[in-house]
Amino acid sequence: MRYSVLTHYRHYRCVIKNRANNFTQVLQYELSIFNCETLDKSFGIWYFYIAMKEKFQIDKFASVYKGTINFCDTAYFKAFYDSLDDETLFKHILFNNDVMNIPPIFTFVKFRQSLGDELFLSAMSKTDKRCLGACFGYLFKYILGYDRPVPVWVGEKATGIKNASYFVKEFSHAS
Repeated sequence: MRYSVLTHYRHYRCVIKNRANNFTQVLQYELSIFNCETLDKSFGIWYFYIAMKEKFQIDKFASVYKGTINFCDTAYFKAFYDSLDDETLFKHILFNNDVMNIPPIFTFVKFRQSLGDELFLSAMSKTDKRCLGACFGYLFKYILGYDRPVPVWVGEKATGIKNASYFVKEFSHAS
C-alpha cells in the first residue's frame, strides 16, 4: 500500500489517504494539541512525535483518577512516565491503538518485556494494573483527545492483565 500525507493547516488536520485501488481511508489527527517536533514514517503511516512528558501533569492525573496518588510513587508509574520520552515506543503505541486496535497498555508491557524489564515479567497487583491502565486512559482522553475507550480481552499472562482498552476518536465530517 502506498500512503500520502496531506496536511491542511487551515483546519489543523493531518489527513492520510490510502491511494491503493482508489479506496480512500482517512485518518485525522488534531494538530492543535500536538507539540510536533519530528515527522517520521513508521509502518507506512506518518506520525507526529509529541512531547508528551511535558503535557502529562501528575497532579491533574491524580485529581482526575482518584486513588492513584500512591501509584505515582511506584516503579510502574516511573516506567510509564519515563517512557513518555521514547519516540519509538510512542509510535508503536499509536499505530497499534489506531490501526490494529491493540490497547496501549498491552503494547507498553510487551515493549518493556522485550527489553528484559524484570518489572513486567512478573504478576502485577490488581491496583497496579488498574492504575497503569488509568495512566493510558488519562493520556489518550485528556492529552491526545480520544473520545472513548473500547474494552477488549488481552490475556497477558506474565503480568496478569486480562482486560484493557484501546481508544477511538469520533470524527466529524465537517470540512
